[in-house]
Parts: sequence; structure tokens; C-alpha cells
Amino acid sequence: MMIMKASSERPDGRAGRSGFTIIEVLFALIILTVGILGLASTTLFVVRQTQVAEVATERVMALQSVIERLNATPYNSISNSTEPVTIGSFEVTWTVSEGSLSKQVVLVTTGPGLQYNTDQPTLAPSVSETFEYRILSR
Repeated sequence: MMIMKASSERPDGRAGRSGFTIIEVLFALIILTVGILGLASTTLFVVRQTQVAEVATERVMALQSVIERLNATPYNSISNSTEPVTIGSFEVTWTVSEGSLSKQVVLVTTGPGLQYNTDQPTLAPSVSETFEYRILSR
């Protein structure tokens, strides 16, 4: 009777060794590092975009508040602002010009916002933005 002995030889010719080679481990670490760095840069971008969106939302809310005040004012009483109205971190001023059947209102908000002086827009503490709208006589 013939007894077969189990061979510890692997098909690739390496006898009895298991595990990873140092080259395989290094490649895995390089790929993992690139992936983690990619996630970190994406996280910074998302945080910045969230801050920009918050500032834009606050600015729009300040504008909306002033527009609602002006719309609630009788048409003949709507006039230029005498001093800035502060809403949150924004100051809002407006000028009114008379038309035949309407008034043109130019609102200027000053507060935090995006500044476009460089190649990359930056979040600045004091940026002025203009918004125009028309109020029709009733």
C-alpha cells in the first residue's frame, strides 16, 4: 500500500510560505494613503461650501425681511433709507427712484460674503451686494 504524503509545495513554486510580500503591503499602503488624502480634501471642500451656503442664506433672509417691510409700507410712504437696517450680521440700505406707475428699489447688503479679487473666491467679512426690484402702485 502506498501512502501519499501531503505536499507543502504551492503551485507558484514557493514552499510552505503564506501571507503577503513587502511589495504587496507597500502598494496597499500607497493606495490607502491616496484614498484617505482624497477624502480629506473632499471634506475641506464640503465644509467651505457649507459655510458659503450659510452666508448666502443669511443674506437672502436679510433682504427678504427688508422687502417684506417695504411691501407692507403704503406706496406713497416708500422712500430712501435714512440709516442702515441691521439684520443678523448684515446691514441693509436702499434707495428708491420714482417711475410713472412704479418705484424702483435698489437694496445694498453689506456683510460677510464671497470676494472675487483672486483666482479663488474667498470668504470676506465685509462684502456689498446689490439687489433691485420694482414696487407697483396700487
